[in-house]
Amino acid sequence: MITEGPVPSFWRAKNANDRALNAAWKQVDDNVTLDSSEVTTNDKGQTVIKTVLNLSGAAANCDEIIEYTIDGSGAITVDVTVDNSSVTSLGRYSRLGTVMT
Repeated sequence: MITEGPVPSFWRAKNANDRALNAAWKQVDDNVTLDSSEVTTNDKGQTVIKTVLNLSGAAANCDEIIEYTIDGSGAITVDVTVDNSSVTSLGRYSRLGTVMT
């Protein structure tokens, strides 16, 4: 049973091609809080769990939406959506991903 889900991760080490990588992205996943969650069933009969997470630090106005779709065999599909248009001062993502804890 999964007791903890993926944690947002927006940082990776710099490489030689990086010019304007903002180190503030390294801390935005330090204090993520759950804004809301809901469990529904889609038209295929699959269970869908939707969570809305609030990021922290310089991206405090940015939300990450994670949807877990569980099919009849127990396979889980994870879809992640992030809109950082409200935090333009951070620039581009260096990485958009999740880390299983």
